[in-house]
Amino acid sequence: MGVTESSEQTKKVAQLMGTKTVLNEFIAYQKLGKLVDAGSLSPRSAMIATYALCGFSNFSSIGIQLGVLGGMMPKRKKLLSSIALRALMAGCISCFMTASLAGILVEDATYCTGRVNNHCFNVDNYIEAYDNFTMHENITTPNSFLSIHEDL
Repeated sequence: MGVTESSEQTKKVAQLMGTKTVLNEFIAYQKLGKLVDAGSLSPRSAMIATYALCGFSNFSSIGIQLGVLGGMMPKRKKLLSSIALRALMAGCISCFMTASLAGILVEDATYCTGRVNNHCFNVDNYIEAYDNFTMHENITTPNSFLSIHEDL
């Protein structure tokens, strides 16, 4: 995934991924928060871990899915249970691929704290840009879209 050169950082992210898969993502995110607060993870490691933990691919989710889908299709419970572990693996791979892609695309990760700064997403700027974009009613051609985009 490209966490860092440090094997200690990689081990901590791997432990978080294991916690997410065996227990659930909420517990893993709590541990991630504690590691970030303690300064135990670099910004890059924390970013990649955030993406790797984002998903419902864990054993408890499989139980929920089997319960719900088994109730909807009682005659197919055997089929559903036979593909449950493959679904878990596919979900894990999907989350880990997303984290890997983030590791490729983001060179310099930074911590985003509660304060808004130049490095973090500012929702007020997004709302303002969205409002400015939606004020233009006649977006019919690519050229009209480009002229609106230049206004922003």
